Amino acid sequence: MKQAEEIQARINEDLREMDKPLARSADDEDLEQHLREQEREEDPMLQYIRKKKRAKMVAAGAKGRKRRNTYNIFECWKK
Repeated sequence: MKQAEEIQARINEDLREMDKPLARSADDEDLEQHLREQEREEDPMLQYIRKKKRAKMVAAGAKGRKRRNTYNIFECWKK
């Protein structure tokens, strides 16, 4: 089920990209966002960006306490 959703999302993204002109302008917001999301290993700010993203994800998922289940995977549950 999840794989079918991912495939459909990828197809929709490809169709949206095919509707755009081949030559991109300097003010193309989608291209700018795509390039900003890419991580380059030689980037000196990469560790800071990863740390910031990780902190944002932890803050979003920190509503309940976490414990490990039998497969040693963190399991979230509320108090």
